[in-house]
Amino acid sequence: TAQEQETTVWESIYYNPNNFNSRADTFNQCLPPGTYTFVFSDREADGICCNHGEGVYLLSTEGKVVTIGGEMYTKERRYVFDLPFEEPEAVDENDDGLDDRTGWVMPFDSSKYIEGETCENFHLELKTDAYGLETTWALFEGSDESGRMFASGGPYASDAVYEVDYCLPSEQEYVLYVYDWAREGICCE
Repeated sequence: TAQEQETTVWESIYYNPNNFNSRADTFNQCLPPGTYTFVFSDREADGICCNHGEGVYLLSTEGKVVTIGGEMYTKERRYVFDLPFEEPEAVDENDDGLDDRTGWVMPFDSSKYIEGETCENFHLELKTDAYGLETTWALFEGSDESGRMFASGGPYASDAVYEVDYCLPSEQEYVLYVYDWAREGICCE
């Protein structure tokens, strides 16, 4: 049998949470085509949380989200993927209304609506900055966040453009919130 050989591309054995509090850190590396394993280890098995606030990790390639997470109930999470990466269709096997891979709200099915008659086109184009991991958005029915969340996205890869199109029922009012964890906007290096 062939023995599998692992090569560590990048590893952070220890970092001081105070250095990363309220901001994202990114690592960029050009990798050749092949099969890779992303390993996220957490000594306490409590995720990216607690004393220094909630956090998240995101692995992406060419603007496509490979895996995303932050909550941990074990000391290690592994995700095997191929490069080039083919983004799979959204799947909701546990019927919670969220994509099982990304945690985003499942895409709205507007097939029963007729654009211009029973729905209006909603187009969102979002260009992330060097810290796309900090950027999320949510679209709610009504005039504030108390309404039903209709759609959401992010966190995202850095320096990428994302486009979302929905045909939203015309009889509703909607509000869009764009969030930035570091609170400096989608702007900065």
